[in-house]
Amino acid sequence: MILLAKAALGLTGTLFVAGAYTFHEGVIRIDVDEHREGGSHVHMWVPAAAIPMAMHLVPREHLRMRQNTHANSCDRIARS
Repeated sequence: MILLAKAALGLTGTLFVAGAYTFHEGVIRIDVDEHREGGSHVHMWVPAAAIPMAMHLVPREHLRMRQNTHANSCDRIARS
């Protein structure tokens, strides 16, 4: 019985430390609401540490296209 309690305590401590490490950079709130009949609503809290890992899944050509569009809009603001 004591061995089971020690194993449970070790697992609980490991989960707590892993959770604290994952959330130490903060949390990003994602809300997606489709405003139409039968639209879905997705609300999630995601650890900010997961974003760099998720960026590896985005194809590079989509990132470049988005960066160029964003850079052009910022360039127009800076010139005015």
